[in-house]
Order: sequence, then C-alpha cells, then structure tokens
Amino acid sequence: MPELLHNLGLVQVQLRVGSLRKVQQRLPPNDPTRQETRKLLQSLLEAVIS
Repeated sequence: MPELLHNLGLVQVQLRVGSLRKVQQRLPPNDPTRQETRKLLQSLLEAVIS
C-alpha cells in the first residue's frame, strides 16, 4: 500500500509540473510570473535530485 501511495504522489507531481511548464511557455519571455515559475521549477528539480 505505501508503494501505491508513493506512485500516486509521483503522478500528481508530474501532472502539476507539466501544467506549470505549459503555463510558463504561454507567458511572454520577460513576464515576472514566467521568471518566478522558472525559479519554482528549478527549486523542485534540485529538491528531487538531492
């Protein structure tokens, strides 16, 4: 059961990160929200790697 919950959690994270990436791509390059989204995605990636 814990493995199932872990896998469901990973799927949710993947879906949300994918959504953030799509939103980021629709914003203009100089938009502050796009820059904040990039920082958030970078922080998430660093947390997963470490």
